[in-house]
Amino acid sequence: MQGTPFESVRSPQIYVSNLQQYEPNMNIAVRASAGSRISEAAIKKAIWSVSPEQAVFNIKPMSTLVRGSLAEQRYFAILLGAFACLALFMSAGGVYTVVSYLVARRTHEIAVHIAIGAQARDIVRLVSGPTLRWTVMGLVAGMTATVALRDLLRAAFNGVKETDPMLLSALAVFYLLVAASAMCVPVSRAVHALDPASTLRAE
Repeated sequence: MQGTPFESVRSPQIYVSNLQQYEPNMNIAVRASAGSRISEAAIKKAIWSVSPEQAVFNIKPMSTLVRGSLAEQRYFAILLGAFACLALFMSAGGVYTVVSYLVARRTHEIAVHIAIGAQARDIVRLVSGPTLRWTVMGLVAGMTATVALRDLLRAAFNGVKETDPMLLSALAVFYLLVAASAMCVPVSRAVHALDPASTLRAE
């Protein structure tokens, strides 16, 4: 059977009776009834009732064994999540810086509009239109790439679920808020503190 390059290689397994192939060290799974817990003394007593000379050691609950077997996957998941958070905040900082810079470069244009009688809402509409349009275009491109690469991620990492619409929506709202906040600072400064005459003379 041929699989994807990301699939891990699993060795075939077979159950063999202990009477056919004796192994002095065995792992025995003990199942308790729902809501109850078996003590180590009870387990040892049950084993010694069948084989009094059998050494019994290293008794662990199944939850501990499961955590130990998934320790490597959990480590890589935490590492990947940390890098994802770092990338999120770095990209948010980049969006804020670029948007703030582009809005600040339009100071002369804003001064002209204020000089001819534009109100604050007119300035906000003037700046927010192109900025939000480019932000939405970037979000659409990013979400499209995320959905397109979903199958590749699911093949590379076991347990990756279907694309969560709520998560994508939250990320879109987050970046829109970042872009909006980046516009608010220079626009507010231009509307309340900008002297159109001085700005036009400087230009």
